[in-house]
Amino acid sequence: MSCLEIEGVSCRYNGRNVLEQLSLSVADNEIVCLLGASGCGKTTLLKAIAGLIPLAEGRILLGDRLLDGPGVTMAPEDRGIGMIFQDYALFPHLTVAENIGFGLEGRGRRERREAVEASLNLVNLQGLGERYPHQLSGGQQQRVAIARALVCKPRLMLLDEPFSNIDTQVRMKLILEIRALLKGQGIGAVFVSHSKEEAFAFADRLALFRAGQIEQVGEPERLYRRPENRFVAEFLGGVNYLDAEVVDEWSLTTAIGTIRGSEPHGRPLGARLQLMLRPQQLQLRGDEAGPLTLVEQQFLGHHCRVQLACDGLILEASISEPLTLGRARVQVAPHPLVLFDPL
Repeated sequence: MSCLEIEGVSCRYNGRNVLEQLSLSVADNEIVCLLGASGCGKTTLLKAIAGLIPLAEGRILLGDRLLDGPGVTMAPEDRGIGMIFQDYALFPHLTVAENIGFGLEGRGRRERREAVEASLNLVNLQGLGERYPHQLSGGQQQRVAIARALVCKPRLMLLDEPFSNIDTQVRMKLILEIRALLKGQGIGAVFVSHSKEEAFAFADRLALFRAGQIEQVGEPERLYRRPENRFVAEFLGGVNYLDAEVVDEWSLTTAIGTIRGSEPHGRPLGARLQLMLRPQQLQLRGDEAGPLTLVEQQFLGHHCRVQLACDGLILEASISEPLTLGRARVQVAPHPLVLFDPL
C-alpha cells in the first residue's frame, strides 16, 4: 500500500521552477532517499510534503488523505508528519523530556509523561529526561529530535540531512539504529542527503535529483550497477568508459580485450558504443608482459586505488591488495553490460 503519493508537483521560487512535474511514491514502511547535489530541489520537495511551501501545480496524498491539490492546502500541523532537521532544532531552555513532550500539549499529565518515557526508551535515552540539550552529544541530541517526532505517532517521517552534524565515528551506527527504529515502528520515511554512502546505508530506494527533476528511481544497488545515464553513473561512484564495438548479442571488443555480458545487451552487430565499468569490476593480475602499465597506486585502508594506462586511456581500478609489478592484465567478470551512445 502506498504511504505517500506525489503527482505532477511543481514549485516556484523567485519566478522560476525549482521542481517541475515531479512524481514519486513511497510505500508503507519504506525509506526513500532524495539524493543529489546542493540546490537540485530535494529539500524543496521535502518542505512541500511538510506543507512549508506552496505547490504551483500537482497534488500530494498521504494514504487516502489529500494534503495538497487544487483548492486544498492542509496545515503542516494537521498532516500527521514528523520532521527531523539537520541542526536538531531542540529548545535549549527545555529539558530532554520537555522537548519530547512539547507537541503533546492538551494531554493529561500522566498520559504525557508515559508517552515521553516510551519515546525515551525507543531511542535508548532512558534516564536522560532531566538533562538539557547542551549536556548531550550530537548523536544523543539527534535521538531526542527523533523521539520528539515519534511521540506524536506520525505516519510519515521527513529527515533533512539528519546525519551531517554527527561525528564520522558514530554516524554509521546512528544511521543503522534509526533505520531499525523506523522499520520497527512501521513508519515510512523520506530522507534528504547529498551523501551516497549515507543513502546506500539508510534507504530502501533512491531518487536521484538533478535540476528539479528525478533522473532515476530504484534500489541503491540497481542504480549503482545499472544506471540509465552518465549523470547517474558518475554521481554514484567512479567510472571507466571504454570505446566498444558489438561482436555478437553477448559480447563487445574493447582496448582491454573482448568483454562478455551475463545477458544479451540488445544492441545491433557492429554498433560502436561506450561501455561503463566500475573500478571494482576490473580484476587485475600483475604481469610484466601485460598490456596495462601502472601509473599510480594509493593505499586507502580497505582497498587500493590503482590507475593504469592502456592505448592512451587511463583506467581506474579498486583492488584489495597493492600491485607489486609495473604491468598487469585485466579480466572483467560477466555482468549485465551498461552501454551508452558515444558523446
